[in-house]
Amino acid sequence: MKKISLLNLLVFLSAFLLFQIELIAAKILLPHYGGSYMVWGACIVFFQAVLFAGYLCSHLFLSRVGMSRYRIIHLGFLLIPLLFFPGRDLTVGNVQMNVLLAVDVFRQLTLTIGPVFFVLSTISIVAQVWLLESDLPQRKNPYALYAWSNLGSFAALLTYPFVFEFFFDLSSQLLMWRLSYLVLIVLNGLVFWLIPVGQVTMIPTEQSVALKKQELLRWFFLSSGAVILFLAVTNIVTMAIAPFPLLWIIPLGIYLLAFVLNFKQNPWCPRWISQSIHLTIGIGVVFYLLLERRIFPVIFEMLVLVVLLFIVCMYCQNQLVRTRPSGSRNLTVFYLLLSLGGFVGGLAATWIVPLVSTSILEYVLGLTIVALAVIPCFGQQKKESSWLSLGAMAVLIVSLFMWPLAFKENSWLGLGLIIILTMILFNRLNATKNAFALMMILTLLLTPPLEALWSPKVYLYQKRNYYGICRVFDYGGVRSFMHGTTLHGMQLLDKQMQQQPTSYFGEHSPVGQVLGEDSFAAQRMAIVGLGAGTLAAYGRVGQIIDFYELDKDVYKIANQFFSFTKESLADIQYFMGDARLMLEHNQQAQYDVIIVDAFSGDSIPAHLLTVEMMAKYRERLSKNGIILFHVTNRYLKAGLVVGRSAQALNAHFCFKSTQQVNSYELVSDWAAVTWDEQRFKELLWRFQWSQKDTAAAAGNRLWTDQYSNMLTVVKYEELLNSLKDFGSFH
Repeated sequence: MKKISLLNLLVFLSAFLLFQIELIAAKILLPHYGGSYMVWGACIVFFQAVLFAGYLCSHLFLSRVGMSRYRIIHLGFLLIPLLFFPGRDLTVGNVQMNVLLAVDVFRQLTLTIGPVFFVLSTISIVAQVWLLESDLPQRKNPYALYAWSNLGSFAALLTYPFVFEFFFDLSSQLLMWRLSYLVLIVLNGLVFWLIPVGQVTMIPTEQSVALKKQELLRWFFLSSGAVILFLAVTNIVTMAIAPFPLLWIIPLGIYLLAFVLNFKQNPWCPRWISQSIHLTIGIGVVFYLLLERRIFPVIFEMLVLVVLLFIVCMYCQNQLVRTRPSGSRNLTVFYLLLSLGGFVGGLAATWIVPLVSTSILEYVLGLTIVALAVIPCFGQQKKESSWLSLGAMAVLIVSLFMWPLAFKENSWLGLGLIIILTMILFNRLNATKNAFALMMILTLLLTPPLEALWSPKVYLYQKRNYYGICRVFDYGGVRSFMHGTTLHGMQLLDKQMQQQPTSYFGEHSPVGQVLGEDSFAAQRMAIVGLGAGTLAAYGRVGQIIDFYELDKDVYKIANQFFSFTKESLADIQYFMGDARLMLEHNQQAQYDVIIVDAFSGDSIPAHLLTVEMMAKYRERLSKNGIILFHVTNRYLKAGLVVGRSAQALNAHFCFKSTQQVNSYELVSDWAAVTWDEQRFKELLWRFQWSQKDTAAAAGNRLWTDQYSNMLTVVKYEELLNSLKDFGSFH
């Protein structure tokens, strides 16, 4: 094996293991914190913070002790994680629910995979300095190793859901990971033995090369802008367009692929990408606003977002390659700025923007930061061009505000006009050094009122938090509550019919038929997921209904904009927090009916469907009680997961679907689970529930806290059918 191949394999494997342990650790933590989205957000920020710390440590060590001595220290570093993980089991300690979730997640990660993640984060940068100071001919371009590092991350991203998560449970994944880490230690030993380095840390001429503050700032902008943008596209695709669980892979894959293409030995990036980046950013702004109109089919919206992301990421990574420094000290500074930009960008997109914006504003923020990085590319402009650019800015702002007023109906004429006008004006702005960046800053500030103007609906309430975007609006005599693109409830505005159950919970729905029957009258009922509180309309005098709701904003919406809970005849109680954790704490409660209607995006969170969770439901269920699962879903067969868990616990289960009855009673799918023979027979014979999917459920792999995979229950035919929608306005 060539020595350079050994280094390539080393950085590939280290990045593969680094990325894979992120996914494994986050999945292990999810059930312990109730599957909260904040777990993923906290993990992302933690990993980026540790990555920055690893780069900082490498920079400080290498600049002080030199590569020849540090490589000995590096071998010692590789052995330290054996004292934590992977040397010991990756177990979650006592969960502290009395502190901020993110803080406790940080604590758990620090005590488990923190050391090994830190060590892995240093390998890529150390390997590049190692190559730079070796006698290998490839030392002229050590940055090519960074392409192998990103290729390893890309491979981990693709193989985890489709191979490791699909075929293996968490215990098996951890075993394979531990063995791979031992291989990594051996590879490091071979590199130490076969590839010596010189006794000095830098070539003398390199010491005199001082980095300009402008260069440092630009690296930071290019890194943070690309990170913010790929996270923004992920949020748009999974929250606002098509909430399919695995779609987050696509934006991240594009981001990593851009690194691979630009940092490889022979970088590839078409010249037109850098020459037209201003037009790409301008089109990105307009397309973001057009998403409010839902003009295009879903598949087209996703395609445009991915293409724009690819172009911007290619530009950012290509500019980083073109401006990369030489010398080991400057090399470590370069990666230090990249990691800092990634950390700040992830922090902004994951934690900050959701608290200060009611929309996915981070998309425009990412474009704006990239625009700031574009400034140094411009040449000196003529004095008169500044006035022309100011005029172009004014025309563009007026156009963005006037277009939705002039074209209230979707039309090809209006669409073509705004796109052509945007390209002309942004091309004019490209002639002036500061006007382009100033225009994007103004656009960022004006985006909230522009979104409201471009939206065809007037929202009574709009709020974004860590779980998504909640909107309430009135249309056609109905008040609707949307969470992303998923309907969470609706209520008729006619005062005489306001307590009429609607949407998936109408009187003709499977759940409505059960709750409306006297023989199923429950003394106490648990409902996991509040929504608009529609199920409270079935409440009876003397009945207790316990709602388990994770999102405090949903509680506010249900009680402020809907009257189902306020007008219910039952005694309503609320337990704020994840149902899994709250049911464990509420051990005295016994329910005749448990209804699981909790949705994350468009599907029930996996941790609420596992066999362990089914056992917890049973602990809270009365002897002749039933559990009803709302499994309506565009892309997933969640009912098969419910049925398989029921089979594993020797329970009876059945399914029922209903078609749309009228404008306010929608299509819905439900699964029922009970351990009472009489209840089960009544569902089958009296209410015509079906056992038709029993065989399919038995063929599905059992979901546990150790194993769950969305690919096993995807409605592939529905995904293919969605492609047929491409073609016209709607």
